[in-house]
Amino acid sequence: MQPLCGTDPMLVLEFSMLVLESCPTQTIELFLSGNIPADLVNSYLKQHAPSMQGRYLELMLAMDENGISGNLQNEMVKSCIYVISFFLFILIDLAKQIVLPAPCS
Repeated sequence: MQPLCGTDPMLVLEFSMLVLESCPTQTIELFLSGNIPADLVNSYLKQHAPSMQGRYLELMLAMDENGISGNLQNEMVKSCIYVISFFLFILIDLAKQIVLPAPCS
């Protein structure tokens, strides 16, 4: 698939979705090592495999901290905020379920 990355990146992205579920790290490494524009990969993952978008951005950041565009940095921040707010929502819901004894007077 790697030779196709430079000539037909959309074809690579479409057919890699099947492999992405079983070999996510290797597929993301293919995206990173091929000549597929990072914004295109990120947009495609966001639409077709949102759970893998964060992993892609994480691996991309690990490979080249300074090579990430402002747009991808913003996407990473949005992803982190989403995860944090999701867990915060769960914690608030759990806290509401806890029954505290009445204070002694």
